Amino acid sequence: LVSTVPNVENEIYTKLKSALVAADPDVNCGSVMEDRPAKFPFVSIVMTSETTYQRSSTFDNKENHVQFLLEVNIFTNDLSGKKERAKKLMAAAKTFLCETGENGGLGMLCTQNQPIVNAADTNIHRRVGRFEGVVGNDKVIYWR
Repeated sequence: LVSTVPNVENEIYTKLKSALVAADPDVNCGSVMEDRPAKFPFVSIVMTSETTYQRSSTFDNKENHVQFLLEVNIFTNDLSGKKERAKKLMAAAKTFLCETGENGGLGMLCTQNQPIVNAADTNIHRRVGRFEGVVGNDKVIYWR
Protein backbone atom coordinates (compact mmCIF):
# COMPACT_ATOMS: atom_id res chain seq x y z
CA LEU A 1 0.00 0.00 0.00
CA VAL A 2 1.03 3.56 -0.67
CA SER A 3 0.45 5.71 2.39
CA THR A 4 -0.58 9.31 2.13
CA VAL A 5 -1.26 9.52 5.86
CA PRO A 6 1.14 11.78 7.79
CA ASN A 7 2.97 10.40 10.81
CA VAL A 8 1.41 12.12 13.84
CA GLU A 9 3.42 10.46 16.62
CA ASN A 10 5.75 13.42 17.24
CA GLU A 11 2.91 15.93 17.15
CA ILE A 12 0.84 13.91 19.65
CA TYR A 13 3.90 13.43 21.88
CA THR A 14 4.68 17.17 21.94
CA LYS A 15 1.10 18.22 22.72
CA LEU A 16 0.55 15.50 25.31
CA LYS A 17 3.83 16.39 27.03
CA SER A 18 2.63 20.00 27.32
CA ALA A 19 -0.65 18.84 28.87
CA LEU A 20 1.22 16.66 31.38
CA VAL A 21 3.64 19.46 32.34
CA ALA A 22 0.63 21.73 32.93
CA ALA A 23 -0.75 19.09 35.34
CA ASP A 24 2.60 18.44 37.07
CA PRO A 25 5.56 20.75 36.29
CA ASP A 26 8.04 18.17 37.64
CA VAL A 27 7.08 15.46 35.15
CA ASN A 28 9.67 14.02 32.76
CA CYS A 29 8.57 12.54 29.45
CA GLY A 30 10.17 10.28 26.89
CA SER A 31 9.24 8.63 23.62
CA VAL A 32 10.74 5.25 24.54
CA MET A 33 9.74 2.69 27.15
CA GLU A 34 11.93 2.61 30.26
CA ASP A 35 11.38 0.21 33.18
CA ARG A 36 13.81 2.13 35.40
CA PRO A 37 13.62 5.83 34.57
CA ALA A 38 16.39 8.12 35.82
CA LYS A 39 14.00 10.86 37.03
CA PHE A 40 10.51 10.74 38.49
CA PRO A 41 7.71 11.12 37.79
CA PHE A 42 8.33 9.74 34.32
CA VAL A 43 5.87 9.24 31.48
CA SER A 44 6.68 7.22 28.38
CA ILE A 45 4.54 8.02 25.35
CA VAL A 46 4.95 5.42 22.60
CA MET A 47 2.95 4.64 19.48
CA THR A 48 3.06 0.85 19.64
CA SER A 49 1.00 -0.04 16.58
CA GLU A 50 0.10 1.45 13.22
CA THR A 51 -2.00 -0.53 10.77
CA THR A 52 -3.94 0.25 7.61
CA TYR A 53 -7.56 1.09 8.25
CA GLN A 54 -8.86 -1.23 5.57
CA ARG A 55 -12.35 0.29 5.31
CA SER A 56 -10.89 3.38 3.64
CA SER A 57 -8.08 1.89 1.52
CA THR A 58 -8.69 1.93 -2.21
CA PHE A 59 -8.49 -0.75 -4.85
CA ASP A 60 -5.38 0.93 -6.26
CA ASN A 61 -3.58 0.39 -2.91
CA LYS A 62 -3.92 3.91 -1.54
CA GLU A 63 -3.96 4.11 2.25
CA ASN A 64 -6.28 6.92 3.38
CA HIS A 65 -6.37 6.23 7.12
CA VAL A 66 -4.12 4.52 9.68
CA GLN A 67 -5.37 2.92 12.88
CA PHE A 68 -2.93 3.33 15.76
CA LEU A 69 -2.41 2.46 19.41
CA LEU A 70 -0.70 4.90 21.77
CA GLU A 71 0.65 3.54 25.05
CA VAL A 72 1.21 5.84 28.01
CA ASN A 73 3.20 4.45 30.97
CA ILE A 74 3.46 6.52 34.14
CA PHE A 75 6.13 5.82 36.76
CA THR A 76 6.19 7.43 40.22
CA ASN A 77 8.35 6.70 43.25
CA ASP A 78 7.18 9.22 45.87
CA LEU A 79 7.47 7.99 49.46
CA SER A 80 3.76 8.72 49.89
CA GLY A 81 1.10 9.53 47.34
CA LYS A 82 2.73 7.84 44.35
CA LYS A 83 -0.50 6.09 43.36
CA GLU A 84 -2.47 9.35 43.51
CA ARG A 85 0.18 11.20 41.51
CA ALA A 86 0.10 8.54 38.79
CA LYS A 87 -3.71 8.75 38.67
CA LYS A 88 -3.55 12.54 38.37
CA LEU A 89 -1.11 12.33 35.47
CA MET A 90 -3.18 9.64 33.73
CA ALA A 91 -6.31 11.77 34.16
CA ALA A 92 -4.51 14.66 32.44
CA ALA A 93 -3.40 12.35 29.61
CA LYS A 94 -6.89 10.91 29.23
CA THR A 95 -8.49 14.36 29.19
CA PHE A 96 -6.16 15.54 26.44
CA LEU A 97 -6.30 12.37 24.35
CA CYS A 98 -10.00 11.53 24.69
CA GLU A 99 -11.99 14.74 25.00
CA THR A 100 -12.97 16.81 22.01
CA GLY A 101 -14.10 20.34 21.41
CA GLU A 102 -12.92 23.48 23.15
CA ASN A 103 -10.44 21.59 25.34
CA GLY A 104 -8.44 20.77 22.22
CA GLY A 105 -8.59 17.04 22.90
CA LEU A 106 -7.93 14.51 20.17
CA GLY A 107 -11.09 12.40 20.52
CA MET A 108 -9.30 9.07 20.95
CA LEU A 109 -10.72 6.02 22.73
CA CYS A 110 -9.20 4.85 26.04
CA THR A 111 -9.06 1.03 26.01
CA GLN A 112 -6.98 0.53 29.17
CA ASN A 113 -6.20 2.52 32.32
CA GLN A 114 -4.86 0.47 35.19
CA PRO A 115 -1.94 -0.03 37.56
CA ILE A 116 0.46 -2.86 36.79
CA VAL A 117 3.38 -4.29 38.70
CA ASN A 118 6.69 -2.78 37.67
CA ALA A 119 8.75 -5.98 37.65
CA ALA A 120 12.05 -4.09 37.28
CA ASP A 121 11.53 -2.35 40.63
CA THR A 122 8.46 -2.93 42.78
CA ASN A 123 9.10 0.30 44.74
CA ILE A 124 8.10 2.19 41.59
CA HIS A 125 4.36 2.62 41.01
CA ARG A 126 3.41 2.08 37.36
CA ARG A 127 0.16 2.87 35.60
CA VAL A 128 -0.52 2.06 31.94
CA GLY A 129 -3.03 3.59 29.57
CA ARG A 130 -3.74 2.55 26.00
CA PHE A 131 -5.50 4.85 23.58
CA GLU A 132 -6.78 4.02 20.10
CA GLY A 133 -7.37 6.32 17.18
CA VAL A 134 -7.63 6.47 13.41
CA VAL A 135 -5.87 9.29 11.58
CA GLY A 136 -6.59 10.38 8.05
CA ASN A 137 -4.70 12.18 5.28
CA ASP A 138 -5.93 15.46 6.77
CA LYS A 139 -4.44 14.68 10.23
CA VAL A 140 -7.93 14.47 11.75
CA ILE A 141 -8.05 11.80 14.46
CA TYR A 142 -11.13 9.63 14.92
CA TRP A 143 -11.73 6.98 17.52
CA ARG A 144 -13.22 4.59 14.93
